[in-house]
Amino acid sequence: MSPAGAPGTSGKDIEEITAPDFGAHSCLGLPMQETHSRSTNPDIYTIRRRARCTQEQFADALGIPANTVRSWEQRRKRPSGAARTLLRLIEQKPELLEALQTAAT
Repeated sequence: MSPAGAPGTSGKDIEEITAPDFGAHSCLGLPMQETHSRSTNPDIYTIRRRARCTQEQFADALGIPANTVRSWEQRRKRPSGAARTLLRLIEQKPELLEALQTAAT
């Protein structure tokens, strides 16, 4: 039994178990090494500018206040884990932001 108590893992690292199943990609389709950079913040300014959005438009699409986007860009605040995941997805597939904007209206 693994340290986490999951039967059948025999202490194997989760990457050893999942990488072959996903062809070295996470279930989100991102290369495994990219999913490990969770401690680093995505460059929100660059992501937003590539999407050609104002801070207000970007915030509206994400359903957050524009001040939060400003704080992230100025590195006064750090996005939550869920927000970082969403930002990385938008970075990889900018068309997701358009889908979010459509859903928000």
